[in-house]
Amino acid sequence: MMQIEITLLIAIIGGFVGLAGWLSGRDRKISNDSEWKGAVKQQLDNIQDGVVGTQAAIAEIKGDVNAHSDRIARLEEVAERVDVIQEHGERITAVEESAKQAHHRITDHINNNK
Repeated sequence: MMQIEITLLIAIIGGFVGLAGWLSGRDRKISNDSEWKGAVKQQLDNIQDGVVGTQAAIAEIKGDVNAHSDRIARLEEVAERVDVIQEHGERITAVEESAKQAHHRITDHINNNK
């Protein structure tokens, strides 16, 4: 009977040792998982900060592009006005030449009729 009690006692002690080993391994795994999750979370936070910073930079660039688009539109309007002014200048030059020729013909006509 004593041998059965000793065997039972060894079995119970073995069970407790196994349970203690399992609990220790579980705690170690939970601890390692927590560290890993913390590292991953920190990396994700760093990525998110980078993305937010990039989004802010992109928004600023979009604003600059819109401002440049407005400036380009105004410059195109000015260029169109310059083209019109140049065209008017060419027409005025043609009218001046025509008036000059008409003045010479009138002067010649008046001189011939005297």
